Amino acid sequence: MKSISEKAYAKINISLDVTGRRPDGYHDMLMVMQSVTLCDELCLTLTGDGICRADCDLRFVPSDERNLAVKAAKLFFAHCGLEGAGVRIEIRKHIPVGAGMAGGSTDAAAVLRALNVLTGANFSAEQLRALALTVGSDVPYCVTGGMMLAEGRGEILSPLPELPGGWIVICKPPFSVSTAELFGRIDKRRITAHPDTQGLCAALHAGDLRGVARRMFN
Repeated sequence: MKSISEKAYAKINISLDVTGRRPDGYHDMLMVMQSVTLCDELCLTLTGDGICRADCDLRFVPSDERNLAVKAAKLFFAHCGLEGAGVRIEIRKHIPVGAGMAGGSTDAAAVLRALNVLTGANFSAEQLRALALTVGSDVPYCVTGGMMLAEGRGEILSPLPELPGGWIVICKPPFSVSTAELFGRIDKRRITAHPDTQGLCAALHAGDLRGVARRMFN
C-alpha cells in the first residue's frame, strides 16, 4: 500500500474584515492571512476498500465525513473517477481546535496535496484550489499558504510580500470558538469599525513591520 506524510500548516489572520452577507448565506470577506510553522502531521495510506477514514490522536475529532480531511478525500476520489479507492488518514494534532487557525481546513488541504501525489493525478495548484472550495472556504488558501489577500468567501487570493523579520507568539485561551456561532452573532450587529486593509497591504509592500502592526485588526 502506498503511503505519504504531509504537514498541514496553521494560519493566522493579520487582518479580517466582514464586508457583507451574500445571497448564498456566506459572508464577503477581506482578509490578510499568513501561514505559520505550527502544523498538524498527517500520514495517508491508500487502500482498496472504498473507505475514507481519519484516525486522530484527539479522541473527540470525528473519523467520518464530519472531518474535513475525510470530506476532502471523498471529493478528490469522486473528482478523479477513482471508484473503490479508499484512504486511511492518520492525524497528529498540534494546531489548537476552535482557535480560528484553520486546523480542519489545513488538514483537508494537506489531504488534497498528498492524494494528488499518491494517485499521480498531477492537478495544478489552481485546480486543487477549485476542488478545495467545495470542501470549505479556507481550504483554497491552505492549499498553498503563504501571505495572501483573500476576498469573496476567501477563495479569491492575491499573493502579498512576506512579513518583515520578527516573531509571532500564538496564545490560545482555555476555550474554543464556533465559527458558525461567531458569524451568527455578527449578523445581529452593525459593524462600525473596519480594518485599514489597503494601508496594511501597502505596509507589507514597503517592508514596514511597525506599519503592519499598527493596522492589525479583526
